[in-house]
Amino acid sequence: SRKGNWLRAAPLYKQAQKMFHDQGNASMEIYAQASQIPAQLETAPQPLSFWLAEINRELSLPAAQNPKTQLHLLQIKGQIENNYDAMLAYKTWQRVERLATQQHDWTLQNRAYGEEAIGLFLLGDLSTAKTHAFGSYARALYLRDSEGRARIASLIGAGEVEFKAYNDALSHLNKAISISKSTPDAAYPSVAVTAKIEALRGLKRYPEALSLCAEAMDVPARRHFKGHLYQVLSTRARVRDDMGDLTGATQDYAQAFEYARQLGYWRGLTEAGGPLATDYERQSQLEKALQIINEALNAQQHIPSEMYFSPRNLAIKADILRKLGRVAESNNLYERSLALVDSLLITAPTPNLVRRIVDDYATVYSGYFDSLCQQHNLPAAFMVIERAYGVVEQHALENRKHVPPHPPTTLEKELTALNLKLVSTDNEERREQLLSTISGVEDQLDSDPWSHSVASHPVALQTLQSDLHPGELLIEYVLADPKSYALAITRESVKPYTLPSREEIQLQTRRYISQLQHQGTDLGVAHKLFQQLLGPIAEFESHPSLIIVPSGDLYLLPFSALHDGKQYVVATHATSIVSAGTVLHMLRRRAAAEAEYRRPFIGFAPWAVESQPKTSPVLSVLSAWRGASGPKKSDFIPLPESKHEVLTGRDEIDKLERTAPSDDQVKIGPDATEAEFKQLPLADYQVLHLAVHGYADIEHPDRSALVFKHSPHETDDGLLQIREIRALHLNSGLVVLSACKTALGPTAEGGVANIANAFLQAGARTVVSSFWPTSDHASRQFMDLFYANLAQKETKAEALRHAAVASMSAGLPPYYWAAFEISGDPDEPLMTKDWNASHTRK
Repeated sequence: SRKGNWLRAAPLYKQAQKMFHDQGNASMEIYAQASQIPAQLETAPQPLSFWLAEINRELSLPAAQNPKTQLHLLQIKGQIENNYDAMLAYKTWQRVERLATQQHDWTLQNRAYGEEAIGLFLLGDLSTAKTHAFGSYARALYLRDSEGRARIASLIGAGEVEFKAYNDALSHLNKAISISKSTPDAAYPSVAVTAKIEALRGLKRYPEALSLCAEAMDVPARRHFKGHLYQVLSTRARVRDDMGDLTGATQDYAQAFEYARQLGYWRGLTEAGGPLATDYERQSQLEKALQIINEALNAQQHIPSEMYFSPRNLAIKADILRKLGRVAESNNLYERSLALVDSLLITAPTPNLVRRIVDDYATVYSGYFDSLCQQHNLPAAFMVIERAYGVVEQHALENRKHVPPHPPTTLEKELTALNLKLVSTDNEERREQLLSTISGVEDQLDSDPWSHSVASHPVALQTLQSDLHPGELLIEYVLADPKSYALAITRESVKPYTLPSREEIQLQTRRYISQLQHQGTDLGVAHKLFQQLLGPIAEFESHPSLIIVPSGDLYLLPFSALHDGKQYVVATHATSIVSAGTVLHMLRRRAAAEAEYRRPFIGFAPWAVESQPKTSPVLSVLSAWRGASGPKKSDFIPLPESKHEVLTGRDEIDKLERTAPSDDQVKIGPDATEAEFKQLPLADYQVLHLAVHGYADIEHPDRSALVFKHSPHETDDGLLQIREIRALHLNSGLVVLSACKTALGPTAEGGVANIANAFLQAGARTVVSSFWPTSDHASRQFMDLFYANLAQKETKAEALRHAAVASMSAGLPPYYWAAFEISGDPDEPLMTKDWNASHTRK
């Protein structure tokens, strides 16, 4: 039973029960009798409530008060409650943990600590759930508890699947399955297998997912194990839904829902009821859909403390009621749903998890937005979507917390040492080992600045309109299925436009991005995307400044490279990105309140060397790339033209401010270290220019970094990672990241986790970043043009646009000029005209 194989243990326990009865050992008789319940859960046609009552009855017997027997029965009770009620399970596993500690059973004590993560997760305390899961896994390694490792790895992987970290999930799930298969007499790892199917589905590896479904259903189908069949059927239904097999998905959901009914499995009813009702709704069977979702919500009343599926189910019922004409009831349910999502956000331990939660409930926000648009209540529709968009940036701007330079802690030293080892090796096996160790240290380093404080306070639509300048058009995209929206906002008007489905838009977007990254110029795709995203918007023609609030993959799309059939958008419009209208409002209000003088410019070019004569312009373009495929030393080649770039930037900004250039304003080569950058009074500088290598990690965005030179005499590793950037104290009007992939990161409805946004969170108001690797020579030429335009007192967005137009006019394809984008406030001037008259240079 310690290996979880209760089915094989049950006959042995039955024999032991008779033996203990004959011996008159009542305590061990109850021990053996209760040990058959986990197997009977699968084989006997009784609901979970029956078995829970049975184990509670046995626990109340005098003979069960023996400490060993009581601990064993409580363990079985916790397993039943895991599938019945999260709050009950959490309290039971706490009792198991305490009793196991008293009995010095450290293996069971640690397993109980890990099991508590299930209840905490379902109760919405995501931060503590994560601590329990990873802490338990580390202790299982120490205790050499392979079965415990397999169980906790399964739970960690299942949690990561819920938040779409599919590759991370597969790593943990494959480990759990491998441990189980290599352990004699271990139980079939059903949790890990089911979660793996979900991960394969998320990665769109549908044939593998269906093959694993068939394997997972073999034994349960032959033995009629309804609990296991429920899990596999509901998982296969999601795969079939994604594949467009609506009939097959509905059949699987309906059968799973029936098994949950028969088992009295309340969580199963709430979990499967939502998608089953949605599939009936898609088939216009509204009354049947309403019946199913009501049953799912009624089941929720039996487990009121579990809230994970409630927001989605409330929103599903709200949409059904809207289609039935019961609009007031629908609005009320949507509001209740969003209030529950807010309560989940409060406990999210990291910004990345905040984004994942918002993305997980994207259909709640988009459904309510769609409903309010159809009710012609645009101010309310805007407020709903703003509660989702840019929530991390909103929180950072409202609660600016900076970490001053300090001696590194023990954990920080450990992470630095590990990163240096990672950078220095190209051996893939060694890198995997190091990355696993780094993950453990990062988990310990994660602070909790977001918990109990993530609350969105969206700007009112009318207020945002007053923030917009004449000629500015803010377009807020809401990608959803079966239709998407673009909300077009100007100083004078607000209008929603209906667009194609999320699936169609993202398909074309990914196709075009792939072409651009490979230096392609397919004008057909560029034109189709223009027609989908900008063509329907009447305000586009009369407003030359576009401020885009993206959704999903649109964060990675350079709108400047869309084509209207005659010319690229960049020829007529300046484009910029901001994560929410509220973020733009906050940036502009902060700029108005912080007009003090600052030092003009600081530039870093750590990889600069003296330029060598080049015999061919083509060779110069291909000679050096400002990017890295991963943090490897071998990737960090010299960038000879970066020195010229930062010197030109300094000269042009000083020309704009009419001050004499100073060598103190640039750091070149060995002087341009990470430690030197972090020690500077960065809040004193108006413009920061970093001509460096860049690295984007999609799976672990906090590892994305700007790569500086590392000095062996300093305590830094040369990797200025996102977690460190967020802690900087900036007050910059402009940060220029002349490095590759600084705009790249995992996208979600809550925003994109990239290096550019980290600088906005640290206090910058505008960031120039890049979508893909750029050549050293092309970057320098583009930045020369950009700074020359700034020196002519152009706005930041116009300066970038004119640099792109000049590059385009020189015959360069979009790959070279569409890589760069403006994030944040595109129009705020770098300085005011009176500064030089009233201030002296610091």
